[in-house]
Amino acid sequence: MSDSDLREEVVELQVRLAYQDDIIDGLNEQVASLNQQMDVLQMQMQYLVRTMRNMADGDGDSPAANEPPPHY
Repeated sequence: MSDSDLREEVVELQVRLAYQDDIIDGLNEQVASLNQQMDVLQMQMQYLVRTMRNMADGDGDSPAANEPPPHY
């Protein structure tokens, strides 16, 4: 291989490396965003589970939850 061929290969590898670095940075941003979304969803799920357990235990916040249904 000649020096010019080696230089071309080095330049090509540098371009590919720069492209891969950009891709990795973008993926890292997406992962961080998804982690934040997952944290929010986990908190919402915990809230829903607590609410459902409270409803099942009869500790509902609504006074109508403990009242008998009207008779017609």
